[in-house]
Amino acid sequence: MCLSMQNQISNTSEYKLKSGIKIYHHHYNIIPSTQILAREQIHKIKQDSWYLWTANGQTQSIGQRDRKWIAPTNVNVNATYGFLISESQFSLAKFIPYVAGLSIIQVLRKYNLQGKIKWVNDVLISKKKVCGILVENRGKDPSTELYRILVGIGININSEISDFVDLGNKATSMKIETNTSYNIQDIILELSNSFEANMKFLLDSVNLIDEINNNLEKFDGQAITFDTEFDGQHEGIIQGVDNNGALILLIGDKVHNFVNGRILAPIP
Repeated sequence: MCLSMQNQISNTSEYKLKSGIKIYHHHYNIIPSTQILAREQIHKIKQDSWYLWTANGQTQSIGQRDRKWIAPTNVNVNATYGFLISESQFSLAKFIPYVAGLSIIQVLRKYNLQGKIKWVNDVLISKKKVCGILVENRGKDPSTELYRILVGIGININSEISDFVDLGNKATSMKIETNTSYNIQDIILELSNSFEANMKFLLDSVNLIDEINNNLEKFDGQAITFDTEFDGQHEGIIQGVDNNGALILLIGDKVHNFVNGRILAPIP
């Protein structure tokens, strides 16, 4: 990847998280996307360590279904984590979005903010989006035969209300909620420690379903519109998440479980 002068690495560091595991952290000024860069540099991920790409700003931020947008500079967390998991652990990969969401919620609590997981890739505060999560399985590393996992996380930290003018009342930031500015690097470090610790719980087969359901946004029992992409839209009431990570939706008088799809909006 050829980087312009404004996109050169501004900081490269190696440090240990609270668990003792080493994380290799490359921080950039402005790049197209940490997720794109992570895909290109995925060969760098080492066994028994984590890799982290962060940037002050992004010109081609990537979300679910490869949606792209411009991320404002120096106000939010723009991060992609990379790590390896084994064949025996791969069946647990479907829970990684939840683990990332729980980790973000734990960080928010430290600042007296209450977050909820919007199934399956967002975190909300007061039903407004504060964070998006993108998990990718990039196949096996040829040298280790371990699966390469990338987890993109974008958190609205110091964004202003004016940054969301095109989104109506659907997004928020930590600053908007508390009228306080935050140190982004401190939050990245807190998130890294929380995420790695929770991933260890998951890969050690600790059952997190109760914790997930306790932190799942159920929209106060209000009916929601659910888009399955391949099977059209449904209207139902969220019941929770099952042991396979599927969304449990009450449609009429019948319960249905969905492994794919997205929540569009509560029904007024």
